[in-house]
Amino acid sequence: MTFITTRGKMSSVEDASYERIFTRDGQKVTETVQKWTVKVLQPGSTEPMQFELSTEVAPDTNTLDKWELDETWVVIEADQMRRLVGTNKDSGNAWAIVSFPAIEIREMTAQEKATMQAARKDTLQKRKAKKLQAKQAKGTAKQPEAA
Repeated sequence: MTFITTRGKMSSVEDASYERIFTRDGQKVTETVQKWTVKVLQPGSTEPMQFELSTEVAPDTNTLDKWELDETWVVIEADQMRRLVGTNKDSGNAWAIVSFPAIEIREMTAQEKATMQAARKDTLQKRKAKKLQAKQAKGTAKQPEAA
């Protein structure tokens, strides 16, 4: 089941791999967990969304690097949301980070890009028309009536 599907420009890719220590057969074993964090900018948004990619989901690192450099449009699906909250010890300000563990990531097709751009253009034209109507209505309301 998909929790969220989003489309946007690849903003950044970071290696978020980490080591974990666990006990196996009475011995402490250290292993590296491969993971990447990608940030994607949606049209009309100033803040990127953050997604976590496991090795099962992530394409090879060359593809991720190319997508980041080219700011490739991608489609990402996630099946859950993770939220981390805390307080800055120095200032006392609260903070929160939201990330989505991705279950799929792929480059957006040319047809999907064209459809999205057409929909955005249509939405922008409707907004402009609505603003113009409101401006015209406001202008006619201010005109004094003739006696």
